[in-house]
Amino acid sequence: MPALLALVFFALEMAVMYSDGPVFKLLRYFSLASGIAIIFVTTVLSVLFWQYATANLSKQTEDQNIILAQSFANIIWPKYEAYVNSVSGLDSDALLLRPETREIHATLKKLTANLPVLKVKLYSLEALTVYSSQFSQIGDSKKGNESFEATIRRKGPTTRSSFHKTFVSFSGSVMNRHLVESYLPIRGPNGQVKGVFELYSDVTPLITEIKQTTGMVVLSLLLCLGLLYAVLYLIVKRADGIIERQFIDLVCEALERQSTEVKYREAETANTAKSEFLAVMSHECRTPLNVILGMAGVLLGSDMSKTHRSHVGTIRDAGQTMLALVNDILDLSKIEAGHIELEVLDFDLNELLETLDDLWQMRLKSKGLDFSVHMASDVVPILRSDPARIRQILFNLIGNADKFTDAGKVTLELSQHHLSGGHLETRFTVTDTGIGIASDMQPSIFKKFTQADSSVTRKYGGTGLGLAICKQLAELLGGEIGFQSIVGDGATFWFTVRCAPGDRKTVNANLFANESDTIRPNEAVEPQRILVAEDNIGNQILIRTLLESEGHRLEMVSDGVEAVSAVRRIPYNLVLMDIQMPQMDGITATAQIRALPGEIGKLPIIALTANAMKSDRE
Repeated sequence: MPALLALVFFALEMAVMYSDGPVFKLLRYFSLASGIAIIFVTTVLSVLFWQYATANLSKQTEDQNIILAQSFANIIWPKYEAYVNSVSGLDSDALLLRPETREIHATLKKLTANLPVLKVKLYSLEALTVYSSQFSQIGDSKKGNESFEATIRRKGPTTRSSFHKTFVSFSGSVMNRHLVESYLPIRGPNGQVKGVFELYSDVTPLITEIKQTTGMVVLSLLLCLGLLYAVLYLIVKRADGIIERQFIDLVCEALERQSTEVKYREAETANTAKSEFLAVMSHECRTPLNVILGMAGVLLGSDMSKTHRSHVGTIRDAGQTMLALVNDILDLSKIEAGHIELEVLDFDLNELLETLDDLWQMRLKSKGLDFSVHMASDVVPILRSDPARIRQILFNLIGNADKFTDAGKVTLELSQHHLSGGHLETRFTVTDTGIGIASDMQPSIFKKFTQADSSVTRKYGGTGLGLAICKQLAELLGGEIGFQSIVGDGATFWFTVRCAPGDRKTVNANLFANESDTIRPNEAVEPQRILVAEDNIGNQILIRTLLESEGHRLEMVSDGVEAVSAVRRIPYNLVLMDIQMPQMDGITATAQIRALPGEIGKLPIIALTANAMKSDRE
């Protein structure tokens, strides 16, 4: 195992060493995050598998021991019940001299032949060891033994697992044994407890098999996740080569021809390639992360122990962190490539602030922090700008305040003043009472991959991309960004937005209706027959798990051709259609279904995609 993990790190390091292209300035961080995620997910899932397998083995062995104990009781108890109840005053020597001891031993030794039972004990209700296949333990008292007393108290079995380097069995001493020890009540006709059997079952071969299976699980996970990383790495590297060659060709031809038309056309080609690269990265990175987060959510919704729930919650948190990293990297790449386009529209500042207050109030309150929003009375609330980008900056600044503040409060304030030409400059200020920023680190705080110091990264996490993105977005919005901070006294971050006043008549009242991070459950839905067109196996498993748990009937196909054929043959209530599929994509398949006659052509179709580019939405 150590050798395999070392191989994973070596492969990642080699990838980083040969990553010199313009896009791969970010690959070092991608590779490091991928390596940590691969090892972390593999370790946690392997531990979960081991715990589940051993717990299941203990339960199965306990059930087997219950059956064996009942069989032993049916044979032994009717004959020796009076003997067991009459020997409470005898010591070990006296018990060994009794002929009943030899008779019980002979009977149980015969009954346990060819069974994995290594030792049997019989206890009276007074906690006296009336019989043990290890004669030296006859006459011992079990008073104060937690498992024995729990069995008497609950009138049910008590089981635990143990490992013994040396153990005395019916046939003599054995070495290195994994055992399941079960205390099993002997019940009378009316259900009352008459005595207690203790059985020691040998599960060593099964534990060995579980170890081997766990090793195979670890190997399979490392291979699958390593293959996923390799595929993503090759996609990025190839895209980098394509972009670099197109850029060089563009520059050379522009210098030779000095043609504005040619320059524009070639630049558009390069931009298209860059957009395609970002779209591929967005899709290929988000698809496996969606499966990881989705399956973690499914597991969290099921019955499991507190420890297992904690492990799965850690997987989910790690996946969300990696998803945030991917989103930050893609945002930064789009901004630097000039692919960020502002969606300018009329909106109401009050609605934006209400959304922020709803989302952050409970989150900060649960941490013991006060959160308040103040807007000056003279602020014009209706603006014409990009509310989504303003909200993105505010989310980042409030999120940083939350991250670096352990006690006190976080405040958002808005002020405004008029500019020439009827425009407005709106200033957003986020103030916290957190740890503050050291003066020597303040000049570089808005640079990419920069945090106050390495200890901040270790304690609070993050990539150092958030403020760099905020700075570029603020400039796109016609404003600027800055801050003031003293170590130990918190920090105040502000940014400005310059824009024209908006028109209240054109404000979309539902603009922020779907911005909440909380999913509200809808009313119960009748079971539906659903066709799922999806070529990714992980997504298929996730979709099937989620929908079948709600009682829906599902059929799976892996491309658009199969989807169109299935719709022609079977009346479905709904189709979930992936956009990117082999042979025929989801857009083409949807168009062919819409062209079908009658009600088939009106069948509801919902798109499934990990693409997050604006062009994909359009």
